[in-house]
Amino acid sequence: MPERRPSKLIRWLAGIVLAGLLLRLLRYGLHFELFVDEAFLVTNAMESGYRQLLRGPLAHGQVAPPLFLWLIRWCDAVGGDEWTLRLPSLLAGLGSVFLFARTCRLLLRGSERWLALAVFSMSHVPILQSSRAKPYSLDLFLATLLTYLGVCLLLKPARERPLAWLCVVAPLALWFSYTTAFVSAALALLVAASPSASRGSPRMSQGTGAPDVSRDPAVAGVPTLLERVVFPSLLVASGLALYVANILPTIGNLPTMSGMMEFWASGFPPGNPLHWPWWLLQAQTGRGFAWPVGDQHFASTVTFLFWAMGVGACWRRCDRRLLVLLLLPQALLLAAAFCRLYPYGGNLRLILFLGPNLAILMAIGARWLSRRFGHRGRDATLRILTGSLVAVGLGQLGLALHARSR
Repeated sequence: MPERRPSKLIRWLAGIVLAGLLLRLLRYGLHFELFVDEAFLVTNAMESGYRQLLRGPLAHGQVAPPLFLWLIRWCDAVGGDEWTLRLPSLLAGLGSVFLFARTCRLLLRGSERWLALAVFSMSHVPILQSSRAKPYSLDLFLATLLTYLGVCLLLKPARERPLAWLCVVAPLALWFSYTTAFVSAALALLVAASPSASRGSPRMSQGTGAPDVSRDPAVAGVPTLLERVVFPSLLVASGLALYVANILPTIGNLPTMSGMMEFWASGFPPGNPLHWPWWLLQAQTGRGFAWPVGDQHFASTVTFLFWAMGVGACWRRCDRRLLVLLLLPQALLLAAAFCRLYPYGGNLRLILFLGPNLAILMAIGARWLSRRFGHRGRDATLRILTGSLVAVGLGQLGLALHARSR
């Protein structure tokens, strides 16, 4: 069966984007009271000066990036009410949907586009965090922005603009979102290790339809300088400055660190190496990977299966560089968990930055599965998946309305 006609695909994509935006706006409009963590974080932003917010540590066991706290303090000065304090998270949530739609348009084709966008737009936790004065929605927005720039660089290695933007965005993003360190480090490693980054690139794959772009030797020097020197140097300098100015004082605060390590405990591997495979399986199928929905005790198994099928499909169709782009942040996160620096799974909001990569791989896996059933089976599979994602979106709205009416 041929792919859906462009006009129909555009209507699908527009409808999914609109639904994702409306769900975030409706959740924000229901105006839930500040929950405990929000209230503590906002209190820190309101009662501390800009210098104290930059240097930390925060009171009430809170941890947040310094420039996000500056943003909350500025919102308090401008508006001072809950609507204004939550506005940055809402704008980040709305922006994430637009950015991811653009990423899907560049990278995917046909049903992969709207399946990935539907997973991303209808997932419960991103919608929830878009209405809370916490940094998690900004984590997702900045990770989506960096992933978009990485995709642009992957598909069009001859262009210097994505690299130039990465040199600006990635070092600054660390101060708004700690977790962008995983995405930025992955991009830096990918750019530095890829031979095509400086000598041109063959056609990326049959799946993405990316053009065969090779770099002009006459202009190769500027991108090489950005790739090999400027981008990693700026990223390392920004990371070190953030560590010394902000993270190190937080680490030295024993009550805050003990509370964090207790909260993160389930995201760290057990001491016995024989238990690592079972722990990793529980993490991959647990609450940390609940896209679009899921929970502990293997309730996110469907997400894991589609993700695994997507990884296999990318490997078979030789999208190796794409696979590295999508899996390397997750691999770095896993390494951080083994070093007991940051949890792998445990709670989705802590690793929300993996959302774009997971949604893309799940969509590729879903399309691969649908093609195994022939033309008629493919249509039925796509209808079932679409209906399930729409039901998830409607369920988000229903649960929010019910909770607000209580």
